[in-house]
Amino acid sequence: MSSTQTSIQKEIALELCEVIRNQHQHSKWPFNFSKMQCWGCWKFGKKFDEEGNITNICGLNHPENRGCRQINNLYDQLY
Repeated sequence: MSSTQTSIQKEIALELCEVIRNQHQHSKWPFNFSKMQCWGCWKFGKKFDEEGNITNICGLNHPENRGCRQINNLYDQLY
């Protein structure tokens, strides 16, 4: 199975999401598409279970559990 078809474990996807969001926070550019995508996903896409754990963000909506474009790219680079 190629890396573009490998599902990403939820815990890893959430860790990569946090890494990406931190990179955007320290970006010198105030606005770019990737930064806005993260903001919109985190603002409107996240859902929580009864215990307050994140169960869903935009990147975890896909049937293959691949992640958003940014998570996929970082996952493919690292793994």
